[in-house]
This record gives sequence, C-alpha cells and structure tokens, in this order.
Amino acid sequence: MEVQAKVRFIRKNLQKVEQAPDKIMYAIASATLDASFKKIPKLHGDTRQTSKAAGVRKRGNSYVIGSYTDYASYIWDLEDRVQDVNWSEPGTMSHWYEDTWKKKGQKIKTEAINKYGIK
Repeated sequence: MEVQAKVRFIRKNLQKVEQAPDKIMYAIASATLDASFKKIPKLHGDTRQTSKAAGVRKRGNSYVIGSYTDYASYIWDLEDRVQDVNWSEPGTMSHWYEDTWKKKGQKIKTEAINKYGIK
C-alpha cells in the first residue's frame, strides 16, 4: 500500500507560518521587559527609563532589551560584588531580567506562542 500527500499552503497562511517565529521572539522580549520594569533599580530612574525607551531592538536574528545608561552593567552585577546592597526602592534588584525569566519565563513563552503561533 502506498500513500501520497501533497501540501499546498494558502498564501496568507504561508506568510503567517514564516512570520510566526519573529513575532513570537519579539513578544517574548517585550513581555520580559514589561514584567521586569519595577525590578530595575530606580535611584534617579535613568536605568528604568532608558530601558523602557530603548525597548525591544532587533539585532541580527535576535531581539535585545537593555538600558542606554553606561552604568547599567555595574548595577546589574552589584550584588555579585557587594554583599549587602541597600536598594533605593523595595523590590528592585540586580539581574532583573534574569529574575523575571526564572519566575515567569514559561508563562511568557506560552502566552507568546498562543498569541502568534499558527492556529
């Protein structure tokens, strides 16, 4: 017994398939930035504001998020260098994106796939 199948995509559906990975990755980066916002240290608010202003940026085949301040990387690694950090606002921390991803990454991925995955 032999079975043959031929698959033809309707043009608009093929376009959805081709665009899905990019849209999903953008949605993941955007949701991670949004969920991390209140965890970003806020002595004067520059790191927070420039992170939001920078938004999600495409770099090659990837998306990146981060701050435009020159000292953001210093703040990011602060708890690695200083044992007792006195954050200016409760709930803020170093490694804010990483903490968000550990706690909410699966939910963020699932929601992005459900929104932009092919149905």
